[in-house]
Amino acid sequence: MNEVVDYLFYATEGCHLCEVAEQLIAQVMTPRESIEYVEIAQSDALVAKYGLTIPVLQCVRTQQQLMWPFTAEQVQSLFTES
Repeated sequence: MNEVVDYLFYATEGCHLCEVAEQLIAQVMTPRESIEYVEIAQSDALVAKYGLTIPVLQCVRTQQQLMWPFTAEQVQSLFTES
């Protein structure tokens, strides 16, 4: 059975800002939200698209994105509006 993913978290390993953002997201995340980590380094297209803006949190349904820097309040707003 496939789990439905609500949000995509575009990041890359070893990125300090990505780690900070991941902790921030975890602070406001509830069991309702499902987030899939997307490693951009494995795709030239994703590096070209997000290389200068990661970390990025995207709602799958609405395609709305939060690009770093974002706050816990903005993440919470994305979760409640989506």
